[in-house]
Amino acid sequence: MAGFFGVSIDSKVSQEEFFKLLKYGTRNGQHLGQTLWHFSTKSDERREKIKTIEGKGLVRSVLGQSFENLEGSEGVGCCSSREERPITIYSKHGKAVVFLSGRIKNKDELAKQLKDDNHVLKREDSSEIIANFLVKEKDLSKGLRWVNECNGNNKIEGAYSILVLSEQGIYATCSPGGHWPLVIAKKKGVVAVGSETTNFENLGFDISDCKDIEPGEIILLKKGKIELKDKVPTRRIQTCSFLWVYTSFPASIIRNVSSSFVRQRLGGFLAESDIKDEFFVEMATAVYDSGRSHFQGYLNKWIEAANKGTVQKIPFFGEPLIKYPYAVRSYIYEDQWERDLEAWFKLLRNSGIDYLDKDVVLLDDSIVRGTQLKKVVQKLRDLGFSKIHLRISYPEILSYCKWGNTTKKGEPLAWVLPEMKNRVKFLDVDSLKYNSINNLVRAIGIKREELCVDCLLPDSDI
Repeated sequence: MAGFFGVSIDSKVSQEEFFKLLKYGTRNGQHLGQTLWHFSTKSDERREKIKTIEGKGLVRSVLGQSFENLEGSEGVGCCSSREERPITIYSKHGKAVVFLSGRIKNKDELAKQLKDDNHVLKREDSSEIIANFLVKEKDLSKGLRWVNECNGNNKIEGAYSILVLSEQGIYATCSPGGHWPLVIAKKKGVVAVGSETTNFENLGFDISDCKDIEPGEIILLKKGKIELKDKVPTRRIQTCSFLWVYTSFPASIIRNVSSSFVRQRLGGFLAESDIKDEFFVEMATAVYDSGRSHFQGYLNKWIEAANKGTVQKIPFFGEPLIKYPYAVRSYIYEDQWERDLEAWFKLLRNSGIDYLDKDVVLLDDSIVRGTQLKKVVQKLRDLGFSKIHLRISYPEILSYCKWGNTTKKGEPLAWVLPEMKNRVKFLDVDSLKYNSINNLVRAIGIKREELCVDCLLPDSDI
């Protein structure tokens, strides 16, 4: 998914404050997209109301730029992948920039439909296809309503969150299933919308006052105020369960549930299983940063058991691998060679400590392709560990994500190697244990039918 941040100010808020919010609110979503950055602003004082700058790489590298000619009252920033880059359109509604995070499953069929209707398409990606449907109605809010009404109704099959910077303001909506959430926040003279609550952190917003945009809801941010334009009834809410476990920043609150809390609970469940099986090794560690909160939950549960007298000793916390602080997430790179390269260089061996012939439990959030874990295990073997036992918080991923762009058909390791013994051999570990889907649901605390677990179920169309 892409990281979005939109901000609207009233006339009493300075341009300096406007740019600070736009730049740093967008930067706080950097972990969701690393390939491209984009800023667009809207000003009624300019002849061309909407101006845009964009480029490749991390948005942090350009925060020192002056962003000349981007003054305004509304603005949207985006950190994205090549699959989810914004698109600028010109229509009867004027100029607009469409930001879409998620995926339209039937985009090929929709592209053909549009071309048959004499539309000219250049990219044929989800953003361009949705943009063409938006402009068909008499205004953009009606266009968003049409898209939401068609979602899951044998017309548009997909899951998305959308921001549209238009000459009227910033429109925002989530698909009726609520798969990819958006959050709104406000302070004096300012309203803002972001992909996560952490977009607003350190910018003077009251995080406890953040509000989720309801699935199917269409809002307009204009001149520092929020207006509810429309709402399409929700047939079934299915929020992505992987958001809590890995995708979101650990400090994020999703549907009033802390991501960090969910991760710690999942790690605790893995410890409970090991304690019940009387499985003990002298050292435990995590894959950083993805396994940090899961490891905390694992270790805390051992300490709790020791305090109760259930166990006589607890694993020693070790840090044989340390993450290089300027590394980025390998998971969301689109090319395998990029994932391999980042996975290898992001973790440094903590040499000079005696690990020879020691056994270790290694905590991480999930196994998607196994790219990161193979690199980690290799480095642990090089340090002299005798046995490595993997404990994975997220259940076995058996299918690609139908609603996003991070995995493709045929990639998940558990699908490629369905037998556990083959996965253990491939990863070069001595044991492997996952949480169950029931434990995942327990950790999040939301009804299973309101969570998307499609990637955890066998899929016939892989």
